[in-house]
Amino acid sequence: MSSVRLSALRGLTAAEVGKLEKLGLKSTSALMQAAPNTRKERELAAKTGISHARIREAVNRANLVQVKGVGPATADLMENAGVNSARELAHRNPAALAETLAGYVDSHRELNYRAPDAKTVAVLVERAKALYGPETPSVTTLDAARPFAAQMLADYVNDVLFTNHPVGASFRREVLDNYPKADWPKVKAQLLAEIPAYVGTGPSPLNNSGLDSADEDAKGFQLTGRFFGLYTEVKVLKPDGKPGPLLVEVD
Repeated sequence: MSSVRLSALRGLTAAEVGKLEKLGLKSTSALMQAAPNTRKERELAAKTGISHARIREAVNRANLVQVKGVGPATADLMENAGVNSARELAHRNPAALAETLAGYVDSHRELNYRAPDAKTVAVLVERAKALYGPETPSVTTLDAARPFAAQMLADYVNDVLFTNHPVGASFRREVLDNYPKADWPKVKAQLLAEIPAYVGTGPSPLNNSGLDSADEDAKGFQLTGRFFGLYTEVKVLKPDGKPGPLLVEVD
């Protein structure tokens, strides 16, 4: 697994890097070891005075640079576009992800990103699979369920809401019809960027997404909250992370 200097990781200020380095955390691998779950992230945030949201974003990027070929710039792009871990990258459809990244770059030109081409994305997905793909998923905690919920929402956006799929008809009628069709790629990129906020792994760029509750039962984990301002429910089933019912309610 690859690791880079923490100072090379994007999204952290020099002052924040300094606070982490005072604790002996000088590399992305060290950061991941110090914050392997939400509880440890919160503890690290309390120790450093860095917000939990900033710590979570840094951990997400550190997780992604484990994949050979994913440098700090690509990790930053992927995290902002809704891919927040190597495990999640391993389960992405390469063609759809390449389109998502290109759409995000196009709608955020002020950030001077460069999107990897479809061939490169396919290679990165395969390398992520080598790290995480073959193992049997263990979905016994909310943190383990979050990447699966994020993938379910990404698939729903890519395969349902922005296609001719009948399930997405009300969304297209009530939401997308308010935008010129030329703006739909930008809206799609915005939706995908809101996924981390919905599953509770990052901030909401548009301040209209968030996780309100997460309930566990014998079958799995139910996440409930707002996604792009719409009431949404996602169910991740135990023990293999397969999708349960998913609802995006359009009034």
